[in-house]
Amino acid sequence: MRTNNFLKISQTFSFSLVNAFLAFGTSIMLSRIYGAVGVAEIGLFLFSVSISFVINAVFGSTSIIYIVSKHNFASVFRTSLLGILLGVVLVAILGYSTSLILNVNIKILIVLSILQTLYVNLLFFLLSKKGAKKYNYIRISQPLLLFLILILFLNYDLKKIDYYYYGLAFSYISPIFYLILGLKSDLFSANRKSGEVFLVFKDFFKYGGLSQLTNGIQLFNYRVSLIFMGFFCSSEDLGVMVLALTIVDGIWMFKNSVALINYVDSAQLIKKEEAFSNIKKLSLLSFSVTCLIVLAVLCLPEKIYVSVFGTEFAGVKNVLSYMVPGVIIMASSSAISSYFAAIGKVYINLIVAVIGVSVFLPILYVLAKKYGLEGAAVANNVPHLIGSLILFCWYSFFVKRNYVITKLLPRNETTSK
Repeated sequence: MRTNNFLKISQTFSFSLVNAFLAFGTSIMLSRIYGAVGVAEIGLFLFSVSISFVINAVFGSTSIIYIVSKHNFASVFRTSLLGILLGVVLVAILGYSTSLILNVNIKILIVLSILQTLYVNLLFFLLSKKGAKKYNYIRISQPLLLFLILILFLNYDLKKIDYYYYGLAFSYISPIFYLILGLKSDLFSANRKSGEVFLVFKDFFKYGGLSQLTNGIQLFNYRVSLIFMGFFCSSEDLGVMVLALTIVDGIWMFKNSVALINYVDSAQLIKKEEAFSNIKKLSLLSFSVTCLIVLAVLCLPEKIYVSVFGTEFAGVKNVLSYMVPGVIIMASSSAISSYFAAIGKVYINLIVAVIGVSVFLPILYVLAKKYGLEGAAVANNVPHLIGSLILFCWYSFFVKRNYVITKLLPRNETTSK
């Protein structure tokens, strides 16, 4: 693994660590202001927002890194804006016509999905143009603003949940304006080919569509347990699970940093052998650091969780202990999945996600119904374990196949001569 890679990962992780602390602080504020029942309601709403983001980001998100390398920057931006508009229409139709997001304020959902998608897209435009350093600085701004807003809510005893949604929306607006101002010369450039937007749209739909379908199924794997728990568990237990999943997201900050840097670099590497060497080292690094973080989380006494989050969240450490195997193995395979995405083989991750969710759902139903919160926590390991094992096997075959081809090519060339 190149030293430059390690430095970029270290820098990205250091900022991710700040994000994790902000997310942890936000979770504390939410638990103190709204309690377990309120956290459960917010968790389900944010799950709905995440689903809408997956729809909106077909023409954006991580796909931007791949598409920008092939097309004019301004054309890609215009296409991503068009994608957001199309996504909003689809979100509105789904929101009003299905029971998936009942009891959710559709207007707030649409506004937040637009702001979140635009913010994330602009961050990836920044990453592709300015590099990881500026990207890391800017991406802290939104969670920091939200954290400060929640401190104000706690001080002034503002306990209406709608206030949280307004604060969340506001936390996106300032960073969005800053990003637009910083990238305006590239985003609104007139230097573009006639008809290129159509080609960009086509490539986004081909690559981004598969990518976001994969992300959607993976998101479903991560959060569908909340829906099942809504049927079989109390609102308090649901709140505990929301908090546990939030902590897991924090634990995954390092593996996300590894995956992001590997994704950007793998998209630019020509020699597969160099990419393979990086992946082996990055997987070991991600595994080791995640194990250390998990150990630190589990070594904290139960009374600390209670004193920080409140007595309603007394079972969160127990829930986390059930989820550890899936958390660790998922961190180990993240470099592989990001590599396949970077070289355009998104279908591999899609197949893995589909197999994972197909096995996961019946197991989740049985365990959540019979054992409640603990059963849902145990079941949460299933898609991570199955998906990672398939990825390891697929990648092993991929490397061996590439090795054979590399060895045979010189012989063929010699024979032809």
